[in-house]
Amino acid sequence: REIEQKVSEIAGSECEIYEEYIDDGCRKDEEDEYVMRACFSVANSDITIRVYFGNNTRKIGYVYVGEE
Repeated sequence: REIEQKVSEIAGSECEIYEEYIDDGCRKDEEDEYVMRACFSVANSDITIRVYFGNNTRKIGYVYVGEE
């Protein structure tokens, strides 16, 4: 998966996606219909990464990094 590979590269560690779903809708004039949310666990860590991106463009708009 494209997003999973990008997150692993940025984190510098193996990341595994454990959840992906529609988080919110977009305005009608947007390229994307929905904002998607993908949640990742980082190998050998308590850190969780949440990535928010467009369903059509796959453009990442926001990233949250924190401890679960």
